[in-house]
Amino acid sequence: MDIAIQWGALYYFRKEINANPFIIIIAIFLDAIVLVMFLWVKYQADPLVIWASVTGLILIFLGEKIFLKLR
Repeated sequence: MDIAIQWGALYYFRKEINANPFIIIIAIFLDAIVLVMFLWVKYQADPLVIWASVTGLILIFLGEKIFLKLR
C-alpha cells in the first residue's frame, strides 16, 4: 500500500506538494525490496499463506469485475 501511495504522490501530486522525485523513487525502491524479502521469508516458512493470498486477490479482482459489469 505504501508503494501505491508513493506512486500516486510521484505522478499526480508531486508539483502540488513540492516533492523531490528522487526521494520518492528511492522510497518506492526500498519498499519494494522489503516487500520481496518479506514474501521470500513468508514463502519459506509457509507457502500456503502466499498461495491463499494470491488466490484471494484473484477472486476479489474477478468479483469486482463481475460486479461492475453487471452494474
